[in-house]
Amino acid sequence: MLALTRMRNSRDSWKDKNMLKRQEINRLERKVSALKAIVQKKTDEIIRFKASSDDDKKREAELNEMREMIKKLQEESRIQQEELNILQESAKELANENERQRKEMERIEKESRSMKAGVGHFHDQGSLAVKALCVYISANCSVSFRAVPKILEALTTFKALVNPWIPHFTSCIN
Repeated sequence: MLALTRMRNSRDSWKDKNMLKRQEINRLERKVSALKAIVQKKTDEIIRFKASSDDDKKREAELNEMREMIKKLQEESRIQQEELNILQESAKELANENERQRKEMERIEKESRSMKAGVGHFHDQGSLAVKALCVYISANCSVSFRAVPKILEALTTFKALVNPWIPHFTSCIN
């Protein structure tokens, strides 16, 4: 697997993780806002109960029960707010990692393009002459196709061949 493909797969998995984190953040934000609305509603009920009758024992018990419920809801809301903050930090880290991987991928693509451009340019220079030499060696010297690249490599080593491009033996066959 090419490095570029691995980077794309890694980037895609990070995007998926990032999307899941965002969904979790949105779910927690909705839950926190719902809990805040419940707390506000219960607070309003307490105010109404207090205003209607301060001396009624039954209502006082209900008020105490509501206060305890409000405390529980506030604690749950606080915990979920902390979870939300942690998830938001995690989402930021994922975004930073995604950006780093995107830059790395761009760098690798740029290197890949420059390598392809360099290889094509080098291959085109004198490749016709090397191909003709391969045919000549195999046809006139009674040499096997597998031996032709080895002969060209020896000629390149001794500077007898200017173009150091050496084809694969299957290219000689073709």
